[in-house]
Amino acid sequence: MQSLIPANPTTATFPKSAYIGLRYSAEQFPSIPQRMYKIRGIKVKVPMGTNDGTVPINNTNGRILYPTGYTFVNTNNDVTKKRWTTDPAWILYALLTEDYGLNIEETKIDKASFFAASQYCSTPITGEDTPRYSFNGVINQRRKALDLIKQIAGLMRATVYYKNGSIKIALDKAETVTSYLFTNANVVDGKFNYSGLDKDKKFTQVNVAYFNNSIQELDQVSVSCEGIPQVSNFQDESKYGLNQTNVQALYTTDRSQAIRLGRSVLYTNLLESEVVNFDCSLEAASILEPFMIIKIADRLKETFRASGRIKSVTSSTVLVVDDSTNTTVGVVGDNFFVIDKNGGLQEKTISAVSGSTVTLSSALNPLPQAGTIWAVKTGNIQHRKYRVSNIKQNSNFTFSITAIVYDDQKYTFIDTLDLGKGIGRDPTTLLDELEPPPIISIKEELIVVNGRATSRLVLDFGYVNGAAKYQISYKQSGNGPFVNFQNVNQFIINDNPAGLYEFELRSVNANNVKSVRASKENFVASGIVNSSIGNVQNLRGVESGLNLILTFDSSEDFDVLNGGLVRVKFHPSTDGSGSYLSSTFLKDVDGSSTEIVINNYENGEYLLKFIDVNGNESASATSVVVNKLVSGDDKTLSIREDSAFSGAKVNMVKDNSLNALILTSGTNFDSLTNVDNLTTATETFATLDLVSGGISDTGNYTFNANDLDLGGAFRFEVTTHIKKSGFTTITLWDDYTDLMDTWPESNFTGTGETGESATVTFKVAKSQTGTASTSFETFTNTEMTARTISFKIDVLNDSGYKNVAISELGVNLIFKARTERSIDNASATNGILTSSGSGATTVTFAKKFFTGTTAVGGSTSAFNPVVFINLNNMQSGDFFTIDSVSTSNFVVSVKNGSSFVARNFTYSAFGYGSG
Repeated sequence: MQSLIPANPTTATFPKSAYIGLRYSAEQFPSIPQRMYKIRGIKVKVPMGTNDGTVPINNTNGRILYPTGYTFVNTNNDVTKKRWTTDPAWILYALLTEDYGLNIEETKIDKASFFAASQYCSTPITGEDTPRYSFNGVINQRRKALDLIKQIAGLMRATVYYKNGSIKIALDKAETVTSYLFTNANVVDGKFNYSGLDKDKKFTQVNVAYFNNSIQELDQVSVSCEGIPQVSNFQDESKYGLNQTNVQALYTTDRSQAIRLGRSVLYTNLLESEVVNFDCSLEAASILEPFMIIKIADRLKETFRASGRIKSVTSSTVLVVDDSTNTTVGVVGDNFFVIDKNGGLQEKTISAVSGSTVTLSSALNPLPQAGTIWAVKTGNIQHRKYRVSNIKQNSNFTFSITAIVYDDQKYTFIDTLDLGKGIGRDPTTLLDELEPPPIISIKEELIVVNGRATSRLVLDFGYVNGAAKYQISYKQSGNGPFVNFQNVNQFIINDNPAGLYEFELRSVNANNVKSVRASKENFVASGIVNSSIGNVQNLRGVESGLNLILTFDSSEDFDVLNGGLVRVKFHPSTDGSGSYLSSTFLKDVDGSSTEIVINNYENGEYLLKFIDVNGNESASATSVVVNKLVSGDDKTLSIREDSAFSGAKVNMVKDNSLNALILTSGTNFDSLTNVDNLTTATETFATLDLVSGGISDTGNYTFNANDLDLGGAFRFEVTTHIKKSGFTTITLWDDYTDLMDTWPESNFTGTGETGESATVTFKVAKSQTGTASTSFETFTNTEMTARTISFKIDVLNDSGYKNVAISELGVNLIFKARTERSIDNASATNGILTSSGSGATTVTFAKKFFTGTTAVGGSTSAFNPVVFINLNNMQSGDFFTIDSVSTSNFVVSVKNGSSFVARNFTYSAFGYGSG
């Protein structure tokens, strides 16, 4: 005996500890034996339920058995109701809240997120009865709290984070809800930065070490990529090598759980290695949380812009986007994404698109706000999903977001029950004969490029295992073949011409060996041609001062709205008999217009047609007859040249049979009466080519009623008046030189119009003096100030056999009615004049009145102003007379008996024009 230690019997407690005593015979065990205990571990709080106050728990594997339809209310805070479980969510909750852990107040924990994590962990995968994730381990050493939290969260593919005053947990699991949408419009500088792993850092096998409870030692299971169809190139380990990595499944005793960890690591490494980084404002960052799913519509990864901001919200189903130029807002049937005012992302189906206005098939609730983000998902644009992995606040009040590409198929691969290496396809070699790619669809689309409608052909075809690329060969209306090679499964022909397309598709392997057979299909494309352009609908005319506003419904034709036109013509008839071809061209406006303003309009018929990007017109013109509401006080004086047409003519002549002014046509040299002047008995030719040529290209006519002297410079309005139609001078089809498609109906039926008539331009020469000007300038309907005026027309013809017949020609001079009062007269004192006591008093108007001329109105006194006098200090026996009223003054005589007397008086004069 070397020492003696006294034994003092006492009773001691070991709180929050598990202890065991074991007595054995020293004779049977010469040394202390190794001992192994299977323990359930510490009890933790679990959700409330009907099983003695809590939810039921499987006593064998520790899985929480949530009843069907279970609704979480709270954990049972009765310390006597704590339960043993292997659920990692509630174990992590205990480490955060209990005094043997971080002892955080439970009010600072988001219990709902821990319950959601627990539900996912406790749900078995198909074919198993054990929980998806379970915690089986011993924590018997002091650790850094953050490291331990990360380990337990990593066991269930989760992350723990702090937001809005609460600690939350989120899991990497399949999601059906997209929380937010990012486009180039709501990220800083409109930039997304992408990164990924180098090829040599990818591996084809993951070796997972875990503690095998059955043999009570570390075991290993290997997982390969054979079960991932998207990475077939990695299956041939003889070509790429066996690239392995080793991981350890902490606190794991289940082989199936270890395999799922390996599959998660492998899939993430191979297919979720793309990382995107971008900065955004608080508007978006306040919505985001780690592991949320977001969508990114990056213009640089799309063939055209398909996202932006909302300009205005018309109703719960009608939105106006910021821009339709260089942008596709989708077509009927496409999916439309928009962020609502609560920050949620809503997805609706497009039911109609008109320019930048989008109509949705069902109502948005809640509504979005103007300026929020939108994007459209078409057959060719599928926005990529990413899972948020990090949110960091910057010093400039922006937030840096890091996200990893998200793939739904990952979770199918992870949870597929297979304890071997997976269920990959049979291996292939370069000697195997490839199948041709199946043609899925061929369709022709109308799209907008730089604000103009154009067509394209889209060929979609299937994937072929073992194909490195695909050969697409096609003929277009017998031309070709045109051969292309690509490794994507969609082929596009932009701005495609109309015709028959014959497609042949083959697969090509890594040795550039093509499949023997080809997939073939023909398609008849229309190009951009739209043979049926809708007519203008609901045309209305509304007066606005001197202007006319034409309103009508928007065109329903895509190639009119984008790059097309609305054409306006005018015909002077007010009985609705005007024809489109014989009408005068006024203007072209953008095809998306629904309103046109005609300045200084005149009475007549306004005719409108839609025109598409190829120049195809509506089948029929839509018209409205307008009678201008001219004030009854204004004086309108008409100058007409018909039917005499006796003014000077160049390449024009009056045709007595038509009683109209027409362009001259060629004759023979023998008919010339003066070769030097190129004149015949009835007409003069401008050039020698016109003598024997067809219909003259140009001509002009100077009004006979010219050099009109108004007697002073007056301000007045001038409107034009013309009535014209086209006619042909030939009778044989062989004499037509233009395309048959452009021939008018009369060529085939013998009746109706003969086609577009020549273009007529009105010109005026004006002078402020009595000397006439010879400098003519173009005008339409306008106001001008002049004393001497002259008018002429220029005629432009684009055909050698079509002529124009001008049956009515003239202008209207409109002098505005006005009233002048003595208050306007500079000679008056406070508007009061004084008559002379020795004779008659002459009063000069502040501005001259137009009183007419011999040529305009018939005489110089046809429209003398009417003058009224008021005597302010009139005495008994006073009277007055008004004499000699003229364009510039009048004479007033104030008498008492036979004597002139001085009296104060005021006057007002009503007349026309202002000189």
